Amino acid sequence: MANKKGWPIYKVGKNGTVHALQYIDQLGNPVYYTTFNNTIAAATTRANQLWPGGSSGLNLSGSSSAVTQKMGTWDGGLILKNHVELIGRVSQLDSADSRLSVNDHATHTTGTLIATGVNSIAKGMAFGLQKLIAYSFQYNEISNISTQASNLLLSNHSYGITGGWGYDGTNYYWNGDTSISTTKSYLCGWYGNSSQDYDSIAHNAPNYLMVFAAGNSNGNDANGQGPAIGQTYLYNDVSSKSLSRTASIPNNPTYGSVSGGQTAKNILVVGAVDGLPNGYSNTGDVKIASFSSWGPTNDGRIKPDIVADGVNVTSSSSSSTTAYEALSGTSMATPNATGSLLLLQEYYNQKHPGAFMRSATLKALAIHTADEAGTAPGPDYIYGYGLLNTLKAANVITSSFNNKTDSVIEQTLTSGTPYTFNAIASGNGPLKATIVWTDPRGNVDNTYLSSSPVLINDLDLRISSGSSTYYPWILNPTVPSAAATKGDDKINNIEQVVIDSVVPGKSYTITVSNKGTLSGGSQAFSMILSGIGGATYCTTSSSTNTTGSRIDSVAFSNIANKNAAGHSSYSNFTNLTANIQPNQTIPITIHVNSSDNSSANRVVKVYIDFNNNGTFTDAGEFVASNVADISSISGTGGTFTANITTPNGLTVGNYGIMRIVLQDSVGGTATVGACNNYPNGETQDYRFKVVSPNNDVAVVNIVSPNSGTCSNGNQFLVVAVKNNGSVDQANVPLVATITNGASVTTLTGTYPLLAAGSTVNYTFQTAFASTASATYTIKSYTNLSTDQNKSNDTSTLAVTIAAKPSTPTGTAEICGTSTVFLKVVNPNSASNYLWYTSPTGQVVAGGTSASISTVTSDNKYYLSSGFKGSAGLLNKNVYPGGGYNNFSGTYVYITAGVPVTIDYAKLYIGNPGKITFAVADLSNVSAVGGQISFNYLTLSSTTIDAYATTPTATPPTGSVSNPDVAADSGAYYYLNLTVPAGNHAIIINPNASVNTTIFRNFNTSATIYPVGNSNIFSITGNTVQDAGTTANYQNYYYFFYDMRISTSDCVSDIGTVLATTAATPVASANGNILSSNITTGRLQWNLNGNPIAGATSSTYTNTQTTAGTYNYTVTVTDAFGCSRTSNTVAIVVTAVQNANPAEIGLVVSPNPNNGAFHVGFTTNTKADVSIELINTAGQICLNNGYSNFVGQFSQQFSTNNLASGSYILKVQQNGKVYQKQMMIIK
Repeated sequence: MANKKGWPIYKVGKNGTVHALQYIDQLGNPVYYTTFNNTIAAATTRANQLWPGGSSGLNLSGSSSAVTQKMGTWDGGLILKNHVELIGRVSQLDSADSRLSVNDHATHTTGTLIATGVNSIAKGMAFGLQKLIAYSFQYNEISNISTQASNLLLSNHSYGITGGWGYDGTNYYWNGDTSISTTKSYLCGWYGNSSQDYDSIAHNAPNYLMVFAAGNSNGNDANGQGPAIGQTYLYNDVSSKSLSRTASIPNNPTYGSVSGGQTAKNILVVGAVDGLPNGYSNTGDVKIASFSSWGPTNDGRIKPDIVADGVNVTSSSSSSTTAYEALSGTSMATPNATGSLLLLQEYYNQKHPGAFMRSATLKALAIHTADEAGTAPGPDYIYGYGLLNTLKAANVITSSFNNKTDSVIEQTLTSGTPYTFNAIASGNGPLKATIVWTDPRGNVDNTYLSSSPVLINDLDLRISSGSSTYYPWILNPTVPSAAATKGDDKINNIEQVVIDSVVPGKSYTITVSNKGTLSGGSQAFSMILSGIGGATYCTTSSSTNTTGSRIDSVAFSNIANKNAAGHSSYSNFTNLTANIQPNQTIPITIHVNSSDNSSANRVVKVYIDFNNNGTFTDAGEFVASNVADISSISGTGGTFTANITTPNGLTVGNYGIMRIVLQDSVGGTATVGACNNYPNGETQDYRFKVVSPNNDVAVVNIVSPNSGTCSNGNQFLVVAVKNNGSVDQANVPLVATITNGASVTTLTGTYPLLAAGSTVNYTFQTAFASTASATYTIKSYTNLSTDQNKSNDTSTLAVTIAAKPSTPTGTAEICGTSTVFLKVVNPNSASNYLWYTSPTGQVVAGGTSASISTVTSDNKYYLSSGFKGSAGLLNKNVYPGGGYNNFSGTYVYITAGVPVTIDYAKLYIGNPGKITFAVADLSNVSAVGGQISFNYLTLSSTTIDAYATTPTATPPTGSVSNPDVAADSGAYYYLNLTVPAGNHAIIINPNASVNTTIFRNFNTSATIYPVGNSNIFSITGNTVQDAGTTANYQNYYYFFYDMRISTSDCVSDIGTVLATTAATPVASANGNILSSNITTGRLQWNLNGNPIAGATSSTYTNTQTTAGTYNYTVTVTDAFGCSRTSNTVAIVVTAVQNANPAEIGLVVSPNPNNGAFHVGFTTNTKADVSIELINTAGQICLNNGYSNFVGQFSQQFSTNNLASGSYILKVQQNGKVYQKQMMIIK
């Protein structure tokens, strides 16, 4: 049918998107699967913390034999299995299918799953996995998944059905059916055949979790908005059905844009967010990608389930075995999640040998431990349950194994018989329960737009304590943007209850029950619990007296509690929560009196269970008392005051109990305790919560260098520093140590002003030397004296520097007097090759093949791979004059001879703030009155937090620049700007709202540009040359001083190449036959200086018959490309007689022929013979010569490359020419 309808079976768009016909829907429409377009990814999901060297200490990589061949991937074609990141580790089970070809998308997603890390930034999540199972989804997808389901734990599916508008790099297309709906594609949110198939497979394979990309169909993205009204598009992706868009088909929806099989219940659906190189800190860190599809499904279920990094993810490419590329899409987010989740199964198996988590358990664990994202607590239809956090998930596995504060539970619910679990809250965060069950497959919605639930078995999760019952999160699909509330969930097979107001030591009951009757009579479910494992606090023996000492009021932190009148021996005020910070001094005030005006000496003791283990007896938990002076609150009343200092290392988010004991001093102060009996007095309990400290600065990441970084004699160290506190911090001291064996380098620095909540990259201004193949332990920490949380001050990273590459070899050839050709022997496509005329000189050319015009005196040339060096003016004092201003929209022109990265640059900042630098290609540059306008295409960009390098920060004063500050020595900033080879611009955009200013030189008298080596990197001009004014751009130098430039490959040693001299050919003649002494290379015979068509052999037979002198030369072009022309050979031709071919019995047979023919004749005189075949344009198509021939000639000729037509066969000998016409018919 596809051929009959003109439907393509498979195609790849210009943007790499794969479209593969999967099936024909009930309405007869074709349905296509579409592929959706690594260090940061690992940091985003915290998988890097599970790796060797990570903070977890678990050393996971997927290398365990237990998980080999337990993860699969389905994608849009074959994987490049011999990529250096994947060699020997991919089992492509459909590779024999001749219909399939190597696919870039498949290779990229596989790299994110398992790339070894040859290129450290492309390291896969499960980089140690021994073997990955792989299929293309193009043929027999469901059958192949079903076959493998019982063997696999996880599979990655970075594809799906695009509902509504999409774009393949050339054409917009719209998938749907306007007979069903013109307001949206029926595919969006629909529970269809593929959804049902996935649910059925999952239900029958309880340990197998399929992980799917949410899709890239969001109406917020340009591709999801379709073409302009009136422009053409393909209806259902069929090239033969091109329509003109009308206003009746709107843009894709934002909410409800998830489509196809992604609406299944039992899979894990992943949306895409920006990467977090420094990991997650708060909800504001997580930014959804514009293209990522949102829920709900038609029946209101939550999709996606979680999110992961899917923006600019660098991974392996199929363009070569050493190629990499950065792509964006939920396709990229999905393997970020899938590979990370395999590490959790690997860890679970290590703790429970021979066992793995059910798919529902793994899904529940991922959802339970996800970091909060979005604008409100709880799930939503954009981020699902939040950002995957495998470190937290691994901690839950550890805690559950050790019977601590978490539990992983796998149970089966019998219809009508609730499952209950009693727990005591520990205070380790909120009490949280998540259940997931693999529901039986639902019924396909044949109306396509129904909101009827597809849930078959409806389980209910509740937590109760006393008369209080706590319900799971629910969302309102009719108002999809509304925040989650609590209620009865009737549509999802995921439920989660969170009790933020948990009281440590209190008992709670978790109940799982069902509505109606369960299909099959029972339902397996998985539950994750956190915040349990607590202990019931002791009770003080209640005073039997109803008179005497009482606590009148308590003031502590944010608590100001006035006790009710009368007397109570125990008061439970755990409904009141005191917010405390680590390492904080907090005053406490306790007013006491007597309920009966009796007078007595009184003892007050205050206990805080900081480690929330259910006791008050641990060191440091007895925090305040008046035992030194019990008379201070004697008589009928008094006030006790003290300062309580909390310990360092408290975990933010944890809860605990503060107990205040007041007792008449009858038996002495020693008898007063947190759990002792007493006759007169009162005990009060309060709850506390650990909140983020005001003063908390942390080094959160070692940004550069990382493992795989090239050696560098001047390596700068860059760290990410975050102010986790609520107040700005000035002059933050930073320290770093770089240790290699006994060698220790110490660096120090100060960050001038770190705003609350901000994260900045700081470059230590003293460089250190790193050596190839050496391993360094880099430790960086803050020394802020007021820091309240020392536990996060330090970041440590083991960095192994890349090995030095082998010295490249090359050949060189001198061609004539002024040209030298250079060529690398066995080049590596990942290397950048550079050529020099002296071992200490400048680069004169780049590339695997090059030519230069310099012939050295000793014929020696020099070759290396990789580059690391400097560019630009050394500092601002090279030329006098200059100033600071905002300069927004200003640019400099640059030229890169090879692809490079601008690693660092020295900048001079007058007023601090953010500055964005963008490498871009400009277009439509114009100027009016000195004001420039232009369009640009961004190639790479970076935004830095630029602190003031001047002694005093000074805002700009209008259009006039602030003058140069002599005391400003500048600072190196980490830019990491990639620059493709070619001519580009760097645009600067300082933050105008905070008046960020940067220095540039002006009024210089020198001719500055170009600055640098154009074979590597040079600055060639600036904005002034486009301004249309009389100003000379040569008198201005903008912004970038002592730039540190590098190629992506490491620098090798320099090798010597001795050039040879190209030989000049010598031509000679033997009668009419000309010969060249050089027979290799590309030869061309010339007559009177003009090339002879088709004369490219080492011999040529003169065919001229008109009397005269004919000058022949031969030009030889060798493998280098050097062309040399021989001496001239003159052949004198006397008059030639046209003779009757019958004279020699000339025969051509068969005639006509197909290009294969026989020539025969007989001569009686010994002489040179030439045979030519000439077409109607006079071109010689065949030219053979035979010296001193006599006798019978018989030879078969084959000219299969000739076109059909009429030809003349010419035989010349002894001054006579014999001709016959011949026809070639094919």
